[in-house]
Amino acid sequence: MGTDFMKRLILIMSLSAFAPMLNSCVGNGDEALRRAHVPEEKRVPVLIRAGGKVKFEKTENYFGVVITIHRPGQSTISARWPEGVPYDEHAEVEILDEKWEEGRTLIVRVITNGKCVYDASRCKLHHVVMVRRDVIYASLCYYPISNFKNGEPKLFPNDGKSYEVCHGGPIFTTWRCPVCYEGSERWRKRLGIPEH
Repeated sequence: MGTDFMKRLILIMSLSAFAPMLNSCVGNGDEALRRAHVPEEKRVPVLIRAGGKVKFEKTENYFGVVITIHRPGQSTISARWPEGVPYDEHAEVEILDEKWEEGRTLIVRVITNGKCVYDASRCKLHHVVMVRRDVIYASLCYYPISNFKNGEPKLFPNDGKSYEVCHGGPIFTTWRCPVCYEGSERWRKRLGIPEH
């Protein structure tokens, strides 16, 4: 037997011994991760680029239109189609799969004919890349109502905050623009509003 064959055999044996250790590190699987609370600084977003035929289904609930992508030899992916983006069953999509408590599966980008027609990760106002963070709940009672449109702040639309009269539900994740957030915080301090 040649040395190349022996090297390959040793590599295969070492990898097969490593696989069970890797499985034990991963944990109890996808569903356990989705139920677990993971601090923001320890989260690792999983970005999946998926091509193939996209199937659109209109749902009767608040989710609107949901797409399903059947990938040959891989698991099927489903996500909510972004509002205002034209349907294209041959589009390529990038999906963010947040595997932690109240995390979501959402479309980040839609690519049609090699051109990006939708990018949820960029702030439309400041054109900078946003990050996914836990929603910060802020009491609407403290803020001047004239600074809002449809419940969202006019000047800082992607500050990562949810302005409500009272909050009592789970904490969800949302996009946060660093420029919007800094501006929102300056605004809050100027108005003398206490921190959440």
